[in-house]
Amino acid sequence: MQRDYIIGAIKTLCADLAEEGEWTPDDGFAVAELLNLDAEPMGLFMLMDDTPGDWRVGYRTDDGREWFHILRQMRNTPGSGLFENMRRKS
Repeated sequence: MQRDYIIGAIKTLCADLAEEGEWTPDDGFAVAELLNLDAEPMGLFMLMDDTPGDWRVGYRTDDGREWFHILRQMRNTPGSGLFENMRRKS
């Protein structure tokens, strides 16, 4: 699956969660499942986490909503469901 699609889906999911005001480990699992669609899930995560200002990622969704802080919260929260469910490589 194309990375552009996966990145967009993760950004939209995180922006929706930001608007709701909270997220659960099930949401972390959902992000991990999207990352797992890529041949290198950890590589894609690192691209999104390390270079949000990159033109391929961006700090906002196409409709202008912020998303990045949700991914960072998941990264920094033990038991978030993100890393526990992310495949390391295909």
